[in-house]
Amino acid sequence: MPILLHLTYTDGSIEELHIPAEIWRRSPTIVNKLIVTDKELKEVEIDPSWQTADVELNNNYFPRRIIPSRIEAYKKEKSKSKLKRDIMQDIKTEIKVDEEDEKTSSANGKGA
Repeated sequence: MPILLHLTYTDGSIEELHIPAEIWRRSPTIVNKLIVTDKELKEVEIDPSWQTADVELNNNYFPRRIIPSRIEAYKKEKSKSKLKRDIMQDIKTEIKVDEEDEKTSSANGKGA
């Protein structure tokens, strides 16, 4: 499998690197890749869009990100809000238009 890298630098620029699968030829378990650049590296993420098969997603970040386990997510206190957002229903929601905007657009010939 190729290695897909997402490099973020301290100046805010981002670079995508695609290292071909041939890198695994010499050692099928561990590989090293030296990346030489003039910029200071802030963060590295392996396969940010999950295009490759990966069993352990927790080790894809440098510096390491703490990702809550399933148990921690389950034990997390549930929201006490009575109103919950249903993303699937957002498509059906009609966009509200102010009456003044509607009148001005129809007066200018832009209305329906």
